Amino acid sequence: ASEDPWISITDHHPAIGAGDILYGGANFGSTHASAVLPIHDGANVYIRVKQTVCHEAAAGQGGWQLVRHVGPGNSWHPATDQLTGSAVYGTPSGPTSSEAWSVKFDLGEVTEFLFSTGDCQKWLVAEKSAVMGFYADAPRQIESSSLSATPYTAKWYRRQGASEDPWISITDHHPAIGAGDILYGGANFGSTHASAVLPIHDGANVYIRVKQTVCHEAAAGQGGWQLVRHVG
Repeated sequence: ASEDPWISITDHHPAIGAGDILYGGANFGSTHASAVLPIHDGANVYIRVKQTVCHEAAAGQGGWQLVRHVGPGNSWHPATDQLTGSAVYGTPSGPTSSEAWSVKFDLGEVTEFLFSTGDCQKWLVAEKSAVMGFYADAPRQIESSSLSATPYTAKWYRRQGASEDPWISITDHHPAIGAGDILYGGANFGSTHASAVLPIHDGANVYIRVKQTVCHEAAAGQGGWQLVRHVG
């Protein structure tokens, strides 16, 4: 039946005369159309597609701020600050830029990190406490990732004095290298750590989420709030 599906607010048959039909196909006319389309400016079909945290962040949603990016080359971020927020270089130019860049951020205000590839196929969210501190091949908690919607741990590195650290990955560090599951490294580190992921997935990004009140979210146009009245 090429005119199907018939989509209506109420049961199909009473909906015809009541003008409650919202979808039909194949140029079908009769009361199915005339009771609703001429009166209500036609009809539309919208879709909502699956969006990951990464896609939301890349679109400037969810309270995430993009603070560091490396392009699709064969070496990791030039930064050597171990993600403390002091590294500044390049020109901020979005999550898929061919150039590496980094802006300063206040680590004290950060609550969460989001590490992702430029194409958002691989990503993970971790609380600041999981990223910071010094550790070597130690399990650190991931809140969610492109691999799992629920928390789990993966072994990472953040060694004192190791400028290429932290090594952040979706899975344990060593198997993640060849699998292209490394999502952060510093000091222009190359090798398979970089080549197995960056050229294939449009580089990589670091987003942060900072402490915000409901008011700050509203002022930034987030959280679904609409500003309707103001006095100076």
